[in-house]
Amino acid sequence: MKAALIGGSVAHSISPQLHQAIWPIIAKSTSCKEQLTYEALECTLAELRPTFDLLRSKGFNGANVTFPYKESIIECCDEVTAAASLSRSSNCIAIGPKSIAHSTDGRGLITALQHEWGHSFALPDRWIVYGAGGGARAALIALLEIQMPMNVCIVVRNETSRSSSITGLIELEYPDCAIETVTFEKQVEHRSPTLHLQATPRGQRGQEIWSGSVCPIGADDSVIDLVYNPVETAILLEAAKTGTRRLGGLGMLIEQAALSQMFWITRDPKAISPLSRDQYFDIKQRMSLILAAN
Repeated sequence: MKAALIGGSVAHSISPQLHQAIWPIIAKSTSCKEQLTYEALECTLAELRPTFDLLRSKGFNGANVTFPYKESIIECCDEVTAAASLSRSSNCIAIGPKSIAHSTDGRGLITALQHEWGHSFALPDRWIVYGAGGGARAALIALLEIQMPMNVCIVVRNETSRSSSITGLIELEYPDCAIETVTFEKQVEHRSPTLHLQATPRGQRGQEIWSGSVCPIGADDSVIDLVYNPVETAILLEAAKTGTRRLGGLGMLIEQAALSQMFWITRDPKAISPLSRDQYFDIKQRMSLILAAN
C-alpha cells in the first residue's frame, strides 16, 4: 500500500507516523497482507496537478490532502463521493485508473467525539463556527447530521463566497435554523450553552496566532478545535479555565486517517473505522508524545 500526504506546508506533520501506527489494525481488519509506505509531499498550487499525476504514475493507492488544497484537489479526480461533494472538500483521494475524491474529516470528527464524549453525546443549541473553508464545512455538515441547532454564527476573516456556501447549505437543508455571519473583529453576546467549533489554521504551529473567541467561553459550553499541533491550543486553554468540555484536533486526525486507509483498500465511502476506544486512546497518547518531543 503506497500513500502520501499532499499539502502546502507538511514539515511538522505527524501523518507518516500516525498512519504507520494505525496500519496494523486496518490491515488485520481487512485481511490486507501489504506493508504501508507513507510519505509527505509539499507543493505549491501550481504543482498540485503534476504531483497528483506523479503519484498516479508511480502506482500510489491513495493520498491525504491538507491545507490549502482540500478544494482544489477535487478537480484532479475522476469521481467525487457524496461527502466530498456536499462539503466541497476532499482530504482523502483513492488513486488509480479511476481516482475518487472523498472526505473522511466529518466522519472522523464524529467518531472521535463518540470515543471522547460517549456515543450518545449531545451538543448545545447554539453554535459558533470559526472559519468557512473545507474543514469547517466537512465538520459542520457531519455535526448537523447528528443534531440541528437553533442558531449558527459563522465567524470569518471577511465576507467571502466560502461563508456564502455554508449559509446557503444550512438555509436550504435546515430552514428552521437561524444563521448569521460575522467577522473576527465583532464581539457576539454569549448565551449558554454554546458550541465553539474552531476550524481555521489560527493557532496551529507556524500559522497565524489565535486572536481570541468572539464571545466568552462558559462552563456549560463545548469547544472543538480542529488544530492538532499544538495539542493544547489557545482556545482549548481558554476553555480549560472554566472546566469546559473540549476536544482538540488530534482525535479527528486519528479517525480520519483510519477511515482514509479503509477507503483506499475498499473504495467504499461508507466503510467504518475499526479502531476500538482503547486503540484510539493508545494511538492518541503515542502521537501526543511525538508532538511534545517536536
